[in-house]
Amino acid sequence: MVLFAVQALFNGLAWAPWVPFMCATFKVVVVLVRPATYAIISRASSSNDQHGSYLAVLLSTAKVSVLYAHLYAG
Repeated sequence: MVLFAVQALFNGLAWAPWVPFMCATFKVVVVLVRPATYAIISRASSSNDQHGSYLAVLLSTAKVSVLYAHLYAG
């Protein structure tokens, strides 16, 4: 989630030609980290718990952070 904020900040402050390429690198990291995070949460919750509710909270938190990152970066 922090990477979304950093990516939006760098895109908003693209002062050099290499900045968008660095943002693309952050996006690759986010794409690789997200499935691992989902797997950790799924394995950490017991079989009696609802996996969907945990993953829904994680997904909604990620989407809200993207919204705030875009609002912050302008």
